[in-house]
Amino acid sequence: MICRFIDTHCHFDFPPFSGDEEASLQRAAQAGVGKIIVPATEAENFARVQALAEKYQPLYAALGLHPGMLEKHSDVSLDQLQQALERRPAKVVAVGRAVWISSATIRNLRGSSGYSTNN
Repeated sequence: MICRFIDTHCHFDFPPFSGDEEASLQRAAQAGVGKIIVPATEAENFARVQALAEKYQPLYAALGLHPGMLEKHSDVSLDQLQQALERRPAKVVAVGRAVWISSATIRNLRGSSGYSTNN
């Protein structure tokens, strides 16, 4: 099968993937997914995400601090991010988060604009 897709956001370090990596990667390849970017959500899982990327050829890491977990982040978290990036790990292909919008905000925006996915 030709792998023609890149999954740009898969938390491969969380269930149901963690502990079932080989089978999960096989299913992804069968579905045409050849590369997967695994975003870290907090400093505590930078090492895990990077280790997965190093172990499995299709995986790449994105290091960052999830905006939905702000209470867990601190100046130390930012220092850890900077230190991780200064090591220039080969399979880290993205940093940070472009945007995060909650489901409630999306619903409010749809309601205020008259936009509906049911049309």
